[in-house]
Parts: sequence; C-alpha cells; structure tokens
Amino acid sequence: VLPVIPADLPSSLLERRPDILQAEQNLVAANANVGAARALYYPTISLTGALGSVSTAFGDFLSGPAALWSIAAGVTGPIFTAGAIGGQVQSAEAQKRQAELIYRQTVLGAFNDTNNALVSSQNTIEQTGLQQQRVDALREYARLSSLKFEDGL
Repeated sequence: VLPVIPADLPSSLLERRPDILQAEQNLVAANANVGAARALYYPTISLTGALGSVSTAFGDFLSGPAALWSIAAGVTGPIFTAGAIGGQVQSAEAQKRQAELIYRQTVLGAFNDTNNALVSSQNTIEQTGLQQQRVDALREYARLSSLKFEDGL
C-alpha cells in the first residue's frame, strides 16, 4: 500500500533539497565575491606592533634598558590599475548573475520534479484501483463460468 501524500504540503519543504541548498550557497558565495571585488577600490590600512627585550648579555636581558618596542602603520590603496579592479568587479557580478540563474533553474527543476512525482503517485493510485476492479471482474467471470460448467453449459 502506497502512503497517501497530503495535499497541503508547503512548498518550503523544497528548501531542504540538497541541490537547492548547494545552488543557494553558490549564490551566497558569488555575492560575497562581488563585495570582495568592490573592496579593492578602497585603501587598506594595517597596524602592527611589537614589544620585547634585547640584550647582549644574558644577565641584562630583563632589565630596563633592554626593553624594545615598535609600532608601525601602513596605508596602501589603488592609484591607477588601468581598469583591473573594474574588470574584477564586472566579472564577479557576471558570476553572481550566473549563480542567480542557476538557482532559479534549480528551484524550477525542483518544482517540476515534485509535480511529476505527485502526478505519478496519483496515476499509480488510480491504476491500482483499476487493476483491483479488473481482478474483481475476472473473479466474478470465473465464478459464473464455474456455475455454468457445473450446470452442464
């Protein structure tokens, strides 16, 4: 006996499908790549610091004059990249659009698969009912034939 599929299942169940999850995560990654490419337009700031001790003699290693410290800062940024950053941004946006289309195609494919499975399930239930009617009719035919045979017809 096939299980009965309820008619009121929400379409949000499709979000659990692995192919949809993969397409969604690919879209998220492509969107992050666009943000990373756009970040190349802005300068990069770095701060570093060091604190330690230096001494020529081991006995003076932890004394006051042996202390050493340094702080450094750096700023780098694009000045002239001949459109390289713009090209990277355009490439990342194109990959994002491609990921969006793949995601849409995957979702539509999932709805199509689900629809086909539901129709197939309904057809199987109908065919099972028709087969049962045929079996009942053949049993009745066999019973009537057996009665005719016993009556000598």
